[in-house]
Order: sequence, then structure tokens, then C-alpha cells
Amino acid sequence: MAFADFYGEGISQRLQLFARSDISGDALRDLRAISANSAVNVTGTFALKFEPKATKSQDNSQLQPDEGHVSLSHLELRLKNIDCLNTFPKDLEHHTAEDRHLQIRFDSALKQRLEFRSKVAAFSRQNLKDFTEIETPILFKSTPEGAREFLVPTRAMGHAYSLPQSPQQYKQLLMASGIHRYMQFAKCFRDEDHRADRQPEFTQVSIAG
Repeated sequence: MAFADFYGEGISQRLQLFARSDISGDALRDLRAISANSAVNVTGTFALKFEPKATKSQDNSQLQPDEGHVSLSHLELRLKNIDCLNTFPKDLEHHTAEDRHLQIRFDSALKQRLEFRSKVAAFSRQNLKDFTEIETPILFKSTPEGAREFLVPTRAMGHAYSLPQSPQQYKQLLMASGIHRYMQFAKCFRDEDHRADRQPEFTQVSIAG
């Protein structure tokens, strides 16, 4: 028999693949031959994971459907067939900053942070639905504020844009224009020295009402 972890499109949790000679046939051999993290197409049957007798009596409530659903952590896909679509190189490293997208694949904590950020944005929009969401420009004129600005050169000699440190200037203009309930998820840029509590690019929820 063999086990493997499977991540699929639209699946936020890890799903366990299970292959055994009597139920999987050639799929067991194919699964063992495929490199980890390769793109695959699988077919099989969902079933509850086998639980040892010592743990079955401890907490069976976790295996019961919750509003018609069972967590993927308690299920396995009993493999019938597996086709390798694209082989993942075994010698590929994924620990550098340039390979951050691969770190997300292997580090569940990073993926959970992205999902949490998405949930916060959805929650904010739902609870601020009476506010007008406005996207303010990224390129703006340079204004004297506390932090240094990032400058964006133009093809006009001696002229440059700056990236906004905050949407404060736009917020004031919008309020003066009669937009009294305004919100946005604003990108901000500050040319500051690197510190644990600061970074050059961040997003803030800007609200005025």
C-alpha cells in the first residue's frame, strides 16, 4: 500500500490519497513512480480514514457530519487511477526569496495567512457595505510627510511621480467632494529603513464617514 498528500484546485486542505493492490491495481505502481509535488489527474472513491481501535472510542464526534459536511482531514481518496500531467523536478530548491511561490506550496502557515487576509477583506466589505469603495491613484505628486517617498521617474526631464505613503490626501479631497462614507484597501509605500515592525509596502483599510 502507499499514501500521498494531494492538493487540488479549490481545496484548501490536504487530502490523503490511499492506494492498495486489491483496490488500486496499476494505480499503486503508478503512484510510487511519480515524483512528489507533480501535477496529476486522479480518480477514486472517498472513504473515512481507518482509525485504530485505541483512538476510535476517544472522540468519534469529529467524524460525524457537521451540517452535511465532513472535514477532509478525516477522509481519504481510495485511488482507482492516477495520471501524471507534469513531473516535478526532484532537485528543485525552494528556500530562496525568488521561490516564494513554492514556499507557499510547502508551508501551510503562509497559505493560511493569505486565506485569512482574504477573509478579513470579505468581512470588512460585508460590514461596510453602506460605504462607497473608491480606488485612489497610485501615482501622485510628491508631498512633504514624515517618511521618505518612493519616486517614479517620467520621460519628462526633471519630473517624477511619488508613490503614496497613505491615501490621506485623496481622502480629504473625497470628503470635500461630498463622499461622506468612503472606504478602500489602500496600498501604501514608505522608503524607510528595514525594521521588524516596518516594511516598504503594506495595505491599510482607509475609512472616512
